[in-house]
Amino acid sequence: MRKAPQNNEGFTLIEIIMALAILGLSLFILLETQFSSLNLFSDSQDVVTQNMLMDQAIAQAEIEILTGEEEGDGNFGDEYEGYAYAFESELVDEIEFPGLVEVKLTLFYGILEEDVIFRIYDGRQQIDGQ
Repeated sequence: MRKAPQNNEGFTLIEIIMALAILGLSLFILLETQFSSLNLFSDSQDVVTQNMLMDQAIAQAEIEILTGEEEGDGNFGDEYEGYAYAFESELVDEIEFPGLVEVKLTLFYGILEEDVIFRIYDGRQQIDGQ
């Protein structure tokens, strides 16, 4: 009597579990990469916003210094709520560098702050009565 041929064409349970494990790991890696890229985008967007607001605060401080203010502060309106700036200035050396002003500007955002120091010529000082 002849034996009936065995049909071994299907997958075993171990092969199916391994395939699902590999698929799950691949999905986890893909989602982790997506999450990391979203965090990186959010962080870079915050840095761009802070740099833009710092440039705007520097420009506003320069305007106020040129109009005679030695210190001041302000905010950026409702669109950038929580962001504010303050500056103070002093002449570097009235004799050697007449009109050169050193400005310390601080940008406040939430509980963090960032300082920048720059110098400008205020144009109001005259050399030897000219």
